[in-house]
Amino acid sequence: SFASDHGIISDEFRQEIYLDDGDPQGSPIELHFVIHDWNYLLDRNLARVLGDEPRQRIMASSEALTLESSIPERFRWTRAMIDQLDALAGDDQRYEILSRCAHVFPKGQIAKLGVVFEAARSQTGDPWQAVDAVIEFMIADPGWGVRPQRRGATVYAAKNPRDPQAYAQAQTDAERKRAYCFCPLIRDHLAGGMSDTFCYCSAGWERQQWEGAIGRPVRVSVLKSLLTGDDLCEFAIHLPEDL
Repeated sequence: SFASDHGIISDEFRQEIYLDDGDPQGSPIELHFVIHDWNYLLDRNLARVLGDEPRQRIMASSEALTLESSIPERFRWTRAMIDQLDALAGDDQRYEILSRCAHVFPKGQIAKLGVVFEAARSQTGDPWQAVDAVIEFMIADPGWGVRPQRRGATVYAAKNPRDPQAYAQAQTDAERKRAYCFCPLIRDHLAGGMSDTFCYCSAGWERQQWEGAIGRPVRVSVLKSLLTGDDLCEFAIHLPEDL
């Protein structure tokens, strides 16, 4: 609950340590929560793509953010940072930086996609049939979201609602969008003026999946976003034409 209240997400890894399982009064328990260090990833990728001087300008005052910082504080800093990034970097650079900051997709799931792709390509000799096999696997395996669609060398994907029950019961458009949004910084600040450049972070979720599946770089475009007034977040994954 602390992490949720402060807009902190994990890298999918947590553990409980029972310090004395022989204590009849109940053992004290340590809870270890592995934080997805978004600011560290941002800092590293800014330096890699833009160099150190722009990195320093964009990351100025980031040290003021701590584990105790509130969600509104994190949102305001991130909005100002994205505005600076928009002014200093081109679209391809912004994509390369922010898509590498995305929440970590489980490596075991990505490995499954690669196995499916290689097996189908070996059997058929057709890489596009192998892409379709990956899509069919995503449909059959729980947790992948809305069914992806392939048209030519592009795969179209969208997210399912974060909270399906709240989404179904929502009485207003604002309630529905809040239940749909996965980002703890954005869901309560959809009208807060954040540039949709920030959505390249979400594009990184799709990037991890498809680069892991085919073993080649992909480019992900943001087609629809809650930040631009749409009802959902939709992405186009552009696969290499010479796949």
